[in-house]
Amino acid sequence: MERGLLRGRPEVLAEGGKTRAPVSGARRAILGAASVTHLRRSLPLLGRYGRSRQVVLAVISTDRPDLLSIPQSLTRDTVESADLRVIDGGAGGIVIRLDLRRRTSVQDVVRAVLAPARRGGASWPAAGLRLGLSEVTAAAWAAGDPWARTVTPAAMNVAPDDIFPVDLVVGRKICAEPLVPLGPPSLDPQINGQRWSWAATAERRSLAGLVDASAADVDRPGIPWRVAAPVLPPVDITTVSPRGFLTNPTAGEARARWRAGKAGWDVFDDGQRRLVTLSIEEGIGEDAIARLREMRRIVVNPSSGPGPVEMATLLATLATAGIPTVLTEPLPGVTSDLLGPVGTALAELGVADTEDDLAREAWSVRNRRQAMLRFGTVGRWQAFGAQLGLATSAAASISVIIPTKRAKNVSFALAQVDRQSWPHIEIVLALHGVQASDPVVRDAISRTARPLHVVEVEDSTVFGDVLNAALDRCSGRFVAKMDDDDWYGPDHVTDLLLAHDHSSATLVGLADHYVYLAETDMTVRDVVHGTERWAARVSGGTLAIAREDLLTVGGWRPVRRAVDRCLIQAVRAQGGHLYAMHDLGFCLYRGAGEGHTWNPGDDHFVARSPMTWPGFVPPPELQPIPHPALGGR
Repeated sequence: MERGLLRGRPEVLAEGGKTRAPVSGARRAILGAASVTHLRRSLPLLGRYGRSRQVVLAVISTDRPDLLSIPQSLTRDTVESADLRVIDGGAGGIVIRLDLRRRTSVQDVVRAVLAPARRGGASWPAAGLRLGLSEVTAAAWAAGDPWARTVTPAAMNVAPDDIFPVDLVVGRKICAEPLVPLGPPSLDPQINGQRWSWAATAERRSLAGLVDASAADVDRPGIPWRVAAPVLPPVDITTVSPRGFLTNPTAGEARARWRAGKAGWDVFDDGQRRLVTLSIEEGIGEDAIARLREMRRIVVNPSSGPGPVEMATLLATLATAGIPTVLTEPLPGVTSDLLGPVGTALAELGVADTEDDLAREAWSVRNRRQAMLRFGTVGRWQAFGAQLGLATSAAASISVIIPTKRAKNVSFALAQVDRQSWPHIEIVLALHGVQASDPVVRDAISRTARPLHVVEVEDSTVFGDVLNAALDRCSGRFVAKMDDDDWYGPDHVTDLLLAHDHSSATLVGLADHYVYLAETDMTVRDVVHGTERWAARVSGGTLAIAREDLLTVGGWRPVRRAVDRCLIQAVRAQGGHLYAMHDLGFCLYRGAGEGHTWNPGDDHFVARSPMTWPGFVPPPELQPIPHPALGGR
């Protein structure tokens, strides 16, 4: 590996020596970054690095090699040869070398290397907004957005009938000179969320932005300013997410200690060995998160550090990753306000709560859900857009297909979708040999609060075609399948969509799950495959996929059984990936004579499940409702 690669920011080396200025026309550009997180957020800063005939990209430490790839968008007529090497495996490094047929923009090359395979339903990180960064320290706000760019006043001084290059400006000031990305990207405690616009005249058009209220930095008369409270940058959930969470960690307690000289927190294990430094300047990437996964908890003093924005950013990042964090004292007021419900959950977690594996996992699931909803890239920018009056991409909509041959189960199934926390849901009820005119069905439908489509299919129709008939009525960006006799927690759909967002998988669901065995009156937790990781299979009653991706693989196979297995095979044959989320909000029901399309028998589950309980013991996130086959229990 070339010498001189710096951690925390891309560094450019020209042929024959190191340079800190943009490289224009260099034969070789070598860029090094500490992690994929750092590289993604630095992407807008590469615009002035010029063009090159060879690009060597080195990520020093990451456990996410799948986030980098040989760019297919460039290989047809631009790339002469390409090489990708994973160094040391695990959380080791990645080096990509691209020899190009002609001088090509270094930024375009890196953008293509970072571009994941586009999945149906995927949103841009900034929810469709075009971000402008007015200074290097604002780079954390980009979070891998390929549209983000650096801006100057000259770039925004466009004709009234032209198109503004950006929708939002992020930074403490509007720079007078073009940006040269010399310093490392860093979190800036002074960034405030504000709205500003040029005077509303025939010659001026409005522009919203997140900028500092310092009038000394702005030399434009007639600009009204409105000061707002400090805000946190989004967390790049593509790299910082629950993925890799360990349900039974092998190590104990770690403690974070503020070190002013490093402008960050050193994290030590209980043997006083330094695990990692969580740097303000470099940010917190997937490389640091991977080193903390084995720890049962992280202990943090919320009064340490330079200010509430830095502390809130640290805690928001740890929460998004699902790392249980114990506070040594109550949160200061500003920090608590910045974190919202995430801060409330942090304040309630004690050391004793992290000693039990299941209680620890349940806390993590609840808090990381809140953190991803509040601080994840798309949701964060949708909230900013609403605050500033800017149009953003719509929140994800999802169609939930419920196939059933049992009129008695319709009310139970519809009630579970009605109580889902995700707001944008429609139900497609596929009646397989059941009539909508049946009084039991009609009564259940009349009490449904969600938008509902009813599809009636003949009893002789094979199951795959029943699902395809329902798919024809789906209008959501995503499609989920829920069974009519299993239990689903109120956040099941929300968690599926968050898993799809942060994992970049094609198909998401549960690989492991709780099972209630009605005949033996026993609950087991099937923990064979693992959670929050890539999967070889997911359970058919829990899957979710973008409607576009489902249509691309031809929908469901027209078969009587194993429709879910056939779908998994089709997704993988198309190069798609599966992701298994946590299993604390779902419970499979198995009872005698219920007509399950797959029922290997109680012994199958008991034999391979180390966790068993007598009776019905629901997982922590389920909040079960009475089951029709159990006499309303």
